[in-house]
Amino acid sequence: MRRCWRASAALLAVLAPLAAGAQTEVERRVPARAEGTVEIVNVAGSLVVSGWDREEVEVTGTLGRGIDALVVRAVRGEVKVEAEPGRSGHQGSAHLEVRVPHRSRVAVETVSAEVLVAGLEGELDVESISGPVEVEGDPSAVAVETVSGDVTVRRARGRVAVETVNGRITIEGGRDLRAQSVSGAIVVDGAGEVERAELGVVSGRILFAAALARGAEARLSSHSGAVEVALPGASAARFDVSSFSGRITNELGPPAEKAGRFTPEHKLVFGSGDARVHVETFSGSVTLRKR
Repeated sequence: MRRCWRASAALLAVLAPLAAGAQTEVERRVPARAEGTVEIVNVAGSLVVSGWDREEVEVTGTLGRGIDALVVRAVRGEVKVEAEPGRSGHQGSAHLEVRVPHRSRVAVETVSAEVLVAGLEGELDVESISGPVEVEGDPSAVAVETVSGDVTVRRARGRVAVETVNGRITIEGGRDLRAQSVSGAIVVDGAGEVERAELGVVSGRILFAAALARGAEARLSSHSGAVEVALPGASAARFDVSSFSGRITNELGPPAEKAGRFTPEHKLVFGSGDARVHVETFSGSVTLRKR
């Protein structure tokens, strides 16, 4: 038993330095255009992207075992950053912080890395499989595609487009909103005025709690998920709501009526104003209320 213990201790003594060396610190800097494109690829781990006022890209962080190298190259002012997986078959990960000119157009590709973006004013495009994505600041446009990762967008000032299968989508801000999900919830809780919103789910829930700009149009659709619309009390809008078999609850006006004698479908048309709200479900319930 003592010999086994000593052998194990000796083996751990050999492996400890290897484990300690599994993390490699990196630091790179390359010149970049003020409004150029920055492409970032990090399969797993974490990624923080932030904008600054320098015309260069800075990459710092650590590479874990399974990542062979960090490639940072600039060609004609366009920059690519990639944590290159090795050929060992191990699932490598990298934890990177990338600073870019704040007006850059940034494209991110990942599988399961956690992504946080802040301080950008240019366009942002993120593709992910299962990693969560969080965007803060005021990029001119945001596009995110993911399978199961949750997506949160805060204080966006322009167009926001998010697609997911079963991740949760939370949007706070933005004037032109597009969001699609199969089973994940979509929550819009904006402090500003929305000019256009197209939100669709299959079995997920939709909560649209935002002010409408003059002439705004909001289209919300669901198969079996519930849809809830919460508007400020002074909102002036025309509503067109229908559900084949779901219940419609209206706290803003008259009750829904059956569309016909021989159908379970209910419809609700009421209101006045420049803004329009269209809600359609198959079996999902619909609730209209004051915010």
